[in-house]
Amino acid sequence: MHIAILEDDVSLAEFISICLSSSGHSCKIFITGQDFIDNIPTTNYDLYIIDWELPDINGDIVLKWIRDNFGFHTPVLFSTRHDTETDVVKILQLGADDYIVKPLKPLVLMARINALLRRSALYAKKPKFISLNNIYIDMDARTVTLNKLPCNLTPKEFKLTSYLFQNLGTLISREELLHKIWNTSSNINTRTIDIHISRIRKKLKLDEAHGWDLHVVYQSGYRLESLTSNKTILQ
Repeated sequence: MHIAILEDDVSLAEFISICLSSSGHSCKIFITGQDFIDNIPTTNYDLYIIDWELPDINGDIVLKWIRDNFGFHTPVLFSTRHDTETDVVKILQLGADDYIVKPLKPLVLMARINALLRRSALYAKKPKFISLNNIYIDMDARTVTLNKLPCNLTPKEFKLTSYLFQNLGTLISREELLHKIWNTSSNINTRTIDIHISRIRKKLKLDEAHGWDLHVVYQSGYRLESLTSNKTILQ
């Protein structure tokens, strides 16, 4: 994978690059936000790692620029010393896929990066079938079965379900769901997403008793996690 690193601390940027290179990834380092904006191509990168505090244009402005110009397809990992709830909510609402707090820990960094790259790869491949635990999703037929019995989902519920399963274990912001599921970037009633989440949780039994954790991250988004390891994705 080809990864862009926007980090003004050269030694830290090189440290991140070494971690990634040791796992077979190639990296390009940018020191300033303006250098990033002026020289970033539209399709060459599989992941962006962005620092918040930069010497010219702060990372939150660069993040907004990425989403305004390139959409939500390529994942963004935000690197920051800001770890208050308000700061985290702000970054996720602007369109970050995940964040990691400095000082960076190599194992945590690589785990976050690998999770985002797996998610991006699944989205790009657009699997025809997803089989996970006792749930089977047919992407072409747009059907979902639970324990081999059909589930009656509305079109929006199906889109939301398939998107959550393709992004298993990853925090998905409300803004991303508005863009991907409701095809809008404008603010709609915040209860709309919550209601749809509640419906699919009930219909598909996405609760701890059945091996699932579908939870709301306050003011940030949603994360679906399997509490078992029985995962198969068919193309």
